[in-house]
Amino acid sequence: MVEEIIVFYKTILGRKRNFLGNQTRLPKKSIVPFCTKNISNQGVVGEAAACFCIESLQSAKKRGAKIYAEVQSTYDYFYSSGLSGEDPHHTGMDKVIQTTQKIYKEKIDYTIQSATGFWLLDNINYKALYKNLGEVYTTSIEPIIGHTGAASGLLNSFIACKALENNIVVPTINVDTKNIDSDFRLKYISKPLKKKIKTSSVIATGFGGYNSGVIFSKYK
Repeated sequence: MVEEIIVFYKTILGRKRNFLGNQTRLPKKSIVPFCTKNISNQGVVGEAAACFCIESLQSAKKRGAKIYAEVQSTYDYFYSSGLSGEDPHHTGMDKVIQTTQKIYKEKIDYTIQSATGFWLLDNINYKALYKNLGEVYTTSIEPIIGHTGAASGLLNSFIACKALENNIVVPTINVDTKNIDSDFRLKYISKPLKKKIKTSSVIATGFGGYNSGVIFSKYK
């Protein structure tokens, strides 16, 4: 059970410096998913935090806690791909997505995935998601919050749980659709969308080849 979610963040819109301390050229669009140009604008550091309390259903009910979601499956997999995390054949992501779905076989309605403004990595992530999940609604929060490093998976999990609670797909801003393949099938949206969501997933990747995934379902 997931309950008592606490979260805060500072928006990075208007931030003027990236990871290297260089001034960005487009401070109002510091992270542009699938962008092939203006690489100096990408990699803006974000500030955010989230706190989850995960416990058994019996314990949560005994305390009278508000329950946001159920954790149905989790899986971690390391695939060495160098410091940058480039995995052209998305071996690690495939393994995580396929394994979590073997554990919990319900259809995924919504997924949260990184789109960080580095075209190669964004494209690899897209191909892995589409191969394994098909045409699924997808959200990436980096354009709003920025890069949060190891905290990104937790923040994405917060979005996934709140989406289940409120039946809403969170928009992804600044997506550069000009550089997306013509057969692009992930459903990125520019405005909030009310939609019945029963299951949501988070697929997290990290530098060096770290991959992890979790599937949440609406608490019944």
